[in-house]
Amino acid sequence: MPCYAPRYSINIGEIFISANGSCRVIPDQWLHEAMLEGGSNVLRLCYSSCMMETRGGRLDKVFEDASLGKLGTVTVSVPIDDAKAADAMNSPFVTSIVHVPMSLLAASDLERSEDA
Repeated sequence: MPCYAPRYSINIGEIFISANGSCRVIPDQWLHEAMLEGGSNVLRLCYSSCMMETRGGRLDKVFEDASLGKLGTVTVSVPIDDAKAADAMNSPFVTSIVHVPMSLLAASDLERSEDA
């Protein structure tokens, strides 16, 4: 199963599916900033209510789609052993997705910085 499915149709936003099967849907308009770090191994997406940190490899395509506001479905689906094979095929792979709720104070600071 691929770890990233680009969006080809209209839907309400990004979908993140963690290793335990829990699912989060976040509307596109909540995205404030996308950052790619560690080469292309860590993708941080800052939303008005949370931050989603995705770790893996070859996350360039996921970053590009997030920056364009058309992120699809991101799934933790590649076991660590298979990550080497996915990396060799130049395919993105996701080893973890972490949801970090944003405090109300941080969210208001973010909104103020965007209004400036």
